[in-house]
Amino acid sequence: MIKPFHPADIVQITAEGHKWRGALAIVDEVKGWGVLAHVPCIATGTLDGIYLRIKNGEIELCGAARLAPPETIKARAQSIETANNLSAEKSRK
Repeated sequence: MIKPFHPADIVQITAEGHKWRGALAIVDEVKGWGVLAHVPCIATGTLDGIYLRIKNGEIELCGAARLAPPETIKARAQSIETANNLSAEKSRK
């Protein structure tokens, strides 16, 4: 299964009734059930913030963060490469 999200993606929480509906979050990890993401909180003085587990179907992709830690950029590149390889294999079958 190709996961639709990658590390450093910016997503918006869209689920009706979700406590954080409307918030923008940055994906840290992609899981089979959804994503681990954080909502930056400027008040803390850092870009760290509130960490959330968000299920598939509760978020929509908005874009990709242009600035992210090097390990996140590397994880993003690997995730995209894996998705592309899986897609190529699937189209050959």
